Amino acid sequence: MLHRLLKCIGNEGKDVLYEYLLVTRVVGRKEATDLAYPKIYEPLYKAITATGAARDELVKKFLAGWYKNMKAAYWHDCHKGRDGGGFFLATGPSK
Repeated sequence: MLHRLLKCIGNEGKDVLYEYLLVTRVVGRKEATDLAYPKIYEPLYKAITATGAARDELVKKFLAGWYKNMKAAYWHDCHKGRDGGGFFLATGPSK
């Protein structure tokens, strides 16, 4: 089932973080060298490869900037909807 899902996604070898997460479950994936979204996910990738206190600080940095860095996502600020928000449609936020 996982292989079928990955075939549908179809971005093999295009994101180093994505491939790093899959390598424990899927043998023979193409290696990637770049992050698809470095501005958002570079601290998280660095945290995965770091150790000790450096790892903790990088995770904190990632979490501190994540929501702000997702501003371009269609679901951003949906929780501020006129009815209290909290949910979004798969095709985008409702108005």
